Amino acid sequence: MALYARDPPPKKKVPWPVAMVLGGMAGDSSKEPVLSEKLVISLTAGLCGALAGNPSEVALVRLMADGPLEPCVACNCPRLYRGTFDALYKICAQEGVRALWRGGTLTMGRSVLVSISQVWSYTQVRESCCKSSLAKGLSLHIYASFVSSFLTALISLPIDLVKTRYQVRHRGLSQSEIFSDIVHRKGVLYFWKGFVPYYIRMAIHTIVSLIIFDELHQIYEHNKG
Repeated sequence: MALYARDPPPKKKVPWPVAMVLGGMAGDSSKEPVLSEKLVISLTAGLCGALAGNPSEVALVRLMADGPLEPCVACNCPRLYRGTFDALYKICAQEGVRALWRGGTLTMGRSVLVSISQVWSYTQVRESCCKSSLAKGLSLHIYASFVSSFLTALISLPIDLVKTRYQVRHRGLSQSEIFSDIVHRKGVLYFWKGFVPYYIRMAIHTIVSLIIFDELHQIYEHNKG
């Protein structure tokens, strides 16, 4: 239960619905979008998601980096925030509203990479498997999700690491200074520290969210018809 005790705010997941809406606006809905259209759709969806979700992202990393649930005997570390809304309020009061978008450039960059790699690679893997008849149905979805999540995690984890340290105001360093500090003190491979749990979380999220989304989409299409 301690894993959920801090109750951090969930990240706002905008990209998938936005991507589908943009996909419908791109042209004939019965025609499969070409690669360039998929990339534009994913890029726009990622930017929308980053813009909407950055405040909760800042609150999330601040809560995760906050003091322990109970005062530490060794250092008696105080907790800065009592919860999600207290964190949002104190960030605005002490640092200004603009602080909610601290690290917004990194958040948008990460969201763009995640959206492009996740949406595009998932679609491409599904199409390749369908053409070669390697898998179909639920097994196809799970296989495509695992491959897509692996590529997405590999690309986005380094940016996520720098973004998290910057949003928590890690020793007052700039983004470039944090990057250089990690390279010189920890080595390049440190950017992928925690890759396994990061990948597992992303794979599970992709599998579950897309299954639910596909089911809801089918219900919508059935009722519309």
